[in-house]
Amino acid sequence: MKSIALTWAKNNISDSEARSNVHKDVHLINILNNDAESYRVHLQLVQMPPPLPSTYLPFGEKINTPAEVLGPLANLKKARSQLSSAGNNLTIPTSVISDAWQFTNCAFCENSVDRFLNTNLNGEILTVQLTLTAIAQTFGLIETGIPDTFRINLESGGYLELLIKLNNEPTSLKVIVTKAVDQDDNTVPFSADKLRSLIIQVSSVHRAAGIDAFLNNFNLAIPHRMGVITITDCPSIVDNDQIPRPCSK
Repeated sequence: MKSIALTWAKNNISDSEARSNVHKDVHLINILNNDAESYRVHLQLVQMPPPLPSTYLPFGEKINTPAEVLGPLANLKKARSQLSSAGNNLTIPTSVISDAWQFTNCAFCENSVDRFLNTNLNGEILTVQLTLTAIAQTFGLIETGIPDTFRINLESGGYLELLIKLNNEPTSLKVIVTKAVDQDDNTVPFSADKLRSLIIQVSSVHRAAGIDAFLNNFNLAIPHRMGVITITDCPSIVDNDQIPRPCSK
């Protein structure tokens, strides 16, 4: 971060200030990581190799970051921690997402999760937003939409990994589902094109039937048994079961 401070010095200390040996303190704030570094910088006349003329170059040393800078960042860290804790303690009910396998080719699933989290984390979202606004006003920041990563459990089993960004106006969360994992620790493909020949593990016959029901929507299937199974094109007859059934719903 020192290079950023030196660049700031080059652009913000005038030649007249440099001749007067003016030193300025620069505070570099990383909103994403909730930390800051401070430097005392100045410009110094340096003799360049001939035939180049002497020029002012930036110099700086690291100093302790003052409390008036660290205080607001500590408040932000606390607010984000509360938001993260509240999110991690939530479970997405089956009325919102019936199963992790629902995410394949799903146009509404991410929006359903977005709506659920915004409804259930409203207070925590507002706290983070107010803290960010205070920091922005104090330090003249423009962009304050910071991303966070969450893992939210599914009532049906498994979990979702989410990238969440805070929107300023209106105050809300923008949710991006980055990963869906079912109760048997299978990562569910978001695209149906990646289902065929996928090897999954299944913990019970009942569970196999549930996954099979989702796969049938794409003319794919798995046998109704437990263990390690490969997803294949939907057959007209299931393994060892002589009762024909349709390939898709």
